[in-house]
Amino acid sequence: MTHRVVTAHPGSSFEQVAWFLRNKDVSVVPVADDDSCSGPLWGAAV
Repeated sequence: MTHRVVTAHPGSSFEQVAWFLRNKDVSVVPVADDDSCSGPLWGAAV
């Protein structure tokens, strides 16, 4: 299993990150809650 860190940078919207995580169907640990797009890191075990 490969472990990846998805980085939400200014060029990547919250929706794009959420879409990626949903389509990977993995366990996600968001650093920021749904109301905040400022969280820099989203951890996902892919």
